[in-house]
Amino acid sequence: MRNGRRVGKLYGPGRYFLCRHCYRLAHASQSENVSDRALRRANKIRKRLGGDAGTDAPFPRRLFFRYGHLACQHCHKAVYASQQRDSNGRRRLAASKLRLQLGGLPDIREPIPPKPKWTRRRTYQRIRNEIQAFEAKAKTQRFRKPIATQLFAYHVA
Repeated sequence: MRNGRRVGKLYGPGRYFLCRHCYRLAHASQSENVSDRALRRANKIRKRLGGDAGTDAPFPRRLFFRYGHLACQHCHKAVYASQQRDSNGRRRLAASKLRLQLGGLPDIREPIPPKPKWTRRRTYQRIRNEIQAFEAKAKTQRFRKPIATQLFAYHVA
């Protein structure tokens, strides 16, 4: 070593094994432009997710951050709330979402909320009829436990 640096790699393109500074070598990433750098990073993420490198390779549209890892929905084995329930549970879930849309609580045992101030009467009647239809079908069967309110956390302001 001519310059006295401690390095991890030595290169031998010439007569001696020297560091990259002595041979005036640059890393490939130091000489790439912005678009090359973006493509290299995208290919790195594609390889990490199990895909092939290249611009035409399929890339997941959404990535989810869960348990400290960034991956697609399939890799996390994440499913929608409606996929975890049977037909009766899906009816209860739909009725709860409609109740929240009207500004009420998602519980079936609560009364249907009154018409919001700026909602058209026909729209309110339609949503109310949908809630009553869903709840009539859901109330015919007994349910073991109520729907978790954590599902509706993003609806409540």
